[in-house]
Amino acid sequence: MKQASEWRAGAGLLFASIICATCAVIPVTLVGVLVKPLGDAFGWSRATIASGLLLTSFGTLGLAPLVGPLVDRIGPRRIALFGLPLVACGTASIGLAGPSPYSWYAAWAAYAVTQGFANAVIWSNAVVSRFDRHRGTALGVLLAGQALCFGAAPLIALSILETLGWRWIFFFSGLVTLLIAWPLCWYFFYAARDIEPATMAVPAEPSAGKPAFAGGALRTRAFWQIAASFIIAASAVSALIVHLQPILIDTGVSPNLAAAAFFIVGPAQIAGRLLSGVLLDRIAPHIVASFGLILPAIAYAMLSLLDQSIETAYVSALLVGLAAGAEADILAFVVSRYFPKQIFGAVYSLLLGIYAVGYGIAPTAAGAVFDNAASYQTVFITLFAATTLGAVMILSLGKPRLGAG
Repeated sequence: MKQASEWRAGAGLLFASIICATCAVIPVTLVGVLVKPLGDAFGWSRATIASGLLLTSFGTLGLAPLVGPLVDRIGPRRIALFGLPLVACGTASIGLAGPSPYSWYAAWAAYAVTQGFANAVIWSNAVVSRFDRHRGTALGVLLAGQALCFGAAPLIALSILETLGWRWIFFFSGLVTLLIAWPLCWYFFYAARDIEPATMAVPAEPSAGKPAFAGGALRTRAFWQIAASFIIAASAVSALIVHLQPILIDTGVSPNLAAAAFFIVGPAQIAGRLLSGVLLDRIAPHIVASFGLILPAIAYAMLSLLDQSIETAYVSALLVGLAAGAEADILAFVVSRYFPKQIFGAVYSLLLGIYAVGYGIAPTAAGAVFDNAASYQTVFITLFAATTLGAVMILSLGKPRLGAG
C-alpha cells in the first residue's frame, strides 16, 4: 500500500519535473544540429560551436557550492520558481548570437549562469524526497520522460531551422519554458517539505536539523571514485552525441538521415533510464554503474575498428543512448545511497558539476582534434580506453554503507 501511495502522491511532481527539467537544458541537446549550419553561416570551427557545452558545464560546477546547499536549506520548489524564468531568458539570448564568436561565448555564458538555478539537482532532490522504496524507478521515470523530449528535439529544431532560421529555435525554447514549464512548476512541483507531513510518501526525519555542508564528503574515497568515473562517462556520452551528426554528414549521409540516427538516442535513453531505475531498486548501484560505462566503450570500439557507416552509427547511437540514460539516473541514486540525504543537494550538486565539466570538455576537445587532424580516430581510441578504466573504477567502489539516504 505504501508503494502504491508513493506513485499516487508523486505523479504530479514527476510530470512537472519532466517538463521543467527538459526545458531547462534544451539548448545543450541542440548543439549537434547546429554544428554544420553555424559553421557554414559564420565560418566558426566545430570547437567554437561545441564550446557552448563547456561554458554550461563550468557554470554548473561554479554554482554548485551555492545551489546545492541552498536546495538543502530552503527546498527545491523556491529555487525552481525563481530559476525557470531566468533560464528562459538565458535560452533566448543564445538566439541573439553571431556573427562574432565572442557573442556566442557571451550568450552561452549567460545561459550557463541561469541554468545553474534550474538544473538536475533541483528536480532530483524533490523526487528523492517523495520516493523511497521505488526511488530508482521514480528517477528513471523522470529521466526517461526527459529523454523522450530530447529525442524529438533535434527533429523539431531541424524543422524550425529550415523554415524560420536557427535563432528561432532558442526563442521558441525560451517561450515554452516561461509559458508552459513555469505554470506546471507552480501547480505541481512540491517536495516533501512543501506538503503536510500526513501526506508525505517518505516521513520526515525528526533528527534532521540544519543541513550540513558537503565538506565531509570530499574527504571520502567514494566521492572521488564516483567523480572520476562519471566525468569519464560524461565525456564518452557527450562527445558522440554532439559529433554523431557531423561524423555522418562528413561521410556523405544527408542531414535528415543523420538527424534520424540521432533520434535513436532519445528512445535509447528512455530504455536506459527505465531499465537502470528498475535495476537500481534490485541490484547494488556500483554494479549497475559499471555496466553503464561498458556500453560506450563498445560503441567507441566499433567506431574505431569498423567503417563509419550509417549502420555502425545507428548501433553506436543506441549504445551511447542507453549509457546516457543510465548514467543520469545512476548518479542521483548513487548520491542518495552513499551519502546522508541531509546533504544530498550539496553532494549531488558538486558531482553534477564535475559530471558537467566532462560533458562540456569532451565535445570541444573532440572538435579541436577534428579541426587539426580531419579525423575522429584519436577520440575514439582515447574514450574507449577511458570508459573501460572508469567501469573498473566504479565497480571497485563496493556496496553502499547501510543507513545512507
